[in-house]
Amino acid sequence: MNDEGAYYETNISAKQHSSQTHPRLSGSNADQKRPGNTSTSPGQGQKTLGRLSFRRHDRIRTRPEFLTCYSQGRKYYSKYFLLFCLPGSATHGQSRIRLGLSVGRKIGNAVQRNRVKRLVREFFRLEREAFPPGWDIVVVAKRGVDPMKLHLTDIREDLLAASRRVRRDMTATNGPYLPSLS
Repeated sequence: MNDEGAYYETNISAKQHSSQTHPRLSGSNADQKRPGNTSTSPGQGQKTLGRLSFRRHDRIRTRPEFLTCYSQGRKYYSKYFLLFCLPGSATHGQSRIRLGLSVGRKIGNAVQRNRVKRLVREFFRLEREAFPPGWDIVVVAKRGVDPMKLHLTDIREDLLAASRRVRRDMTATNGPYLPSLS
């Protein structure tokens, strides 16, 4: 019988002699930490930075929350942005500011839109005290914004001026702004 596809195997023992050392890791060149390495890597995991972090519960994430800010919130205009401010998170028992970002496709491609969002988040992370606590704020980028020419200092000047107007309106009404629901 002549099978051209057939092959023949020979059983070879896989057992090695214990007296033989490993050819690559012999003596002092062997990695001493490898077998019993129980230390954790310092670069892994989420870092907690306290007030400098911008966590998930500091953001407006769902569409109904955005729509509530658009319909019931007070509108403030600035050079680069349109802000919708609503004392919303105070009703949920929180005294922190929540931020929502809306950067449309007319601003640019995804890289440019993400740049604007990163810069605005960084502003809110650093200047959180500029806005009244317990408010929901949605920041919408205007069409004329050039993301590549926009810097954190521009955003800081622009949004700090808007925050002063928000605080002025809040004190003028003797407390938080409460929109009419009619």
